[in-house]
Formats: sequence, C-alpha cells, structure tokens
Amino acid sequence: VEEVLDDEEVTLNFPDPGAFDGDIVRLEQVKFGYSAQNILLETVDLTVNLKSRIALLGRNGCGKSTLIKLAVGALQSMQGKVVIDPGAKIEYLAQHQLEQLDPDGTPLQTMVDRYPGDHSNTHIGELRRYLANFGLGGEILPVQKIHTMSGGQKCRVCLACAMYRKPHLLILDEPTNHLDLETTAALIDAIKTFQGGVLLVSHDQHLLTSVCEDLLVVENGRV
Repeated sequence: VEEVLDDEEVTLNFPDPGAFDGDIVRLEQVKFGYSAQNILLETVDLTVNLKSRIALLGRNGCGKSTLIKLAVGALQSMQGKVVIDPGAKIEYLAQHQLEQLDPDGTPLQTMVDRYPGDHSNTHIGELRRYLANFGLGGEILPVQKIHTMSGGQKCRVCLACAMYRKPHLLILDEPTNHLDLETTAALIDAIKTFQGGVLLVSHDQHLLTSVCEDLLVVENGRV
C-alpha cells in the first residue's frame, strides 16, 4: 500500500517557550551501565540551557540515546548527579515515537487524547488551528487516519504533540529517519527560529551542520 504523499510545501512553526534562567539540565560526573561489568558512560559532564544547540555524535551503541534518557530522568545514573530544573518543560521525541501512534487514530484525536482540556468545541477548534502550524491544517488532514499518512506527516503529528506545551528544551533522537526532504528542510527552519534549547542525536550531517553549534562526540564512555 502506497503512503499518502505530503503536501507540496511544508512549514513548521514552533511556539515560543518564553524566558528561562539558568540550566535546564546538568549532568555532573555521571556514570551509567546496565551492570557493573557493562559500563556504558562514565565521568560525563553536560550542561543544557535555553540557548543550547547540541548534537551528540558517535557510533551506534556508544551511549548517545542512553545519555539522552539520563538527561530526561528516564534512567538513573550509577554515580554522579543529574539535575533537572523542576520548572523546566522538556519534550523528548524518541527514535521510535512514530510507531507509538495509534494507526486508527487521527492527528486531531491524538492531540485531544494528550491534551483533553475541557473537551469543548472551543478547545477542539483551538487544537485544529494549532495543527495547521505543523502542516496538518485544512478540513481533511486533522481527521485523516494515521495509517494512511506518510512518515513525514506522522513525524509532524509527533512534533505537534511535543511542542504544544511550549517546551524550554526539545530533545530529538534521529528525527529525520522517516522524513522526506521537504519536511527535513521545514524542521531545520523551525529549529533555527525556535527560542528554546535543542539536544539531538542524528546521522544527518545536513541537519547537524545547519542547526547545531556544539558537536559532542560520545566515545569510550566519555563525551
């Protein structure tokens, strides 16, 4: 079954998170392993704030995704300290996030499920208008079945869900894996104008050189 093609022109508009002072996430001398015999990361220091544009580089299995999970509190370090500001809003778009979408759902229903609000027509209308910021506007796309959508469209659904809270930090793990060239270009433009921090893992050299200011290599357990 062929996937539905994306619109001719794709634009993404990320909301402004507002001001945030200080560090959003800070890792200090962090050590992590899945066992004492399998240490993946050690003595890792990393600071992320509202102005950060950080890419994590390294071979597959070196610990990049693990480092991200430590940064969002999804994993606990063996040693060291992970400090996440309790006032910070962080959104993490995982590598396999698209697979977690309900194939029989729609972009609008996905948004309503995550952000039910007061279930009023006013709120649902607001979500419809919001989806247009991610190339999912009009009469058809908001109520189109997810399983009929292209990879780029599904990614835009995930991005719309992630950005609705106006996060101070957006963390992306291989975000261009399922994207067409137009959506990749739109993502690059959106990140460039985003007023929050960005931490990403990607093998897409064009993405990295376009949006990242700090390229950190994860190798032999260190950054």
